[in-house]
Order: sequence, then structure tokens, then C-alpha cells
Amino acid sequence: MIELIPDIVQILFPLAIGLVAFFLYTKNRKFGLALIWVAFFLSAVPSIVNLALGGPYLALRLMEQGYTPVEMAEFYFFLFLLRSAIQIAFAVLVIVGLVKISTEAK
Repeated sequence: MIELIPDIVQILFPLAIGLVAFFLYTKNRKFGLALIWVAFFLSAVPSIVNLALGGPYLALRLMEQGYTPVEMAEFYFFLFLLRSAIQIAFAVLVIVGLVKISTEAK
């Protein structure tokens, strides 16, 4: 159970920051805050997917299902691509959100 703590922490921190941004959005109604809370909720998705697939036991589960090392590497590569795409989307959404907040403040 202790080996699941890093995945749980990687889920809880973005969701907590996203909730704070959501509550700020409900009070101020600034579009930039909406982009930021969506970005933080989106950044929790790779950790949720990793945890749903088995977390630290994913390699063992894939081996038990008969995957070869090459197929396992391809699977991990697709997970890497998913995580990279979400990190790029996170960065873009946060930057655009901060720009929107700064322009709305003027």
C-alpha cells in the first residue's frame, strides 16, 4: 500500500490547486482562472491512468498477461506520449490563463 503514495500525492496536489482556482473562479468569474483550474484537473489525469492500470505493479500485470518486453516497451511509450501531451496542454493552458488574468486585471 505504501508504494501507491506517490501516485496518490500526484493526484491530490493538482486537484487541490485546481479546486482553489475553481473557487476563485466562482467568486471572480475571470476566464483565466477557468483555464487554470481546467489545466490542473487535466494534469491529474496521467497519474489517475497510471494508478488505474496498476501503478507500480503494471509491469508485473503485463508480464502475467503474456506481453513480451517489446510490447511492454511500446505500451510504456504510449503512456509516455499521453503524459507528454497532457504536460504540453497543461503548460499552454496555464500560460494562456495567466495572460488572460493579467489582461482582465487592467
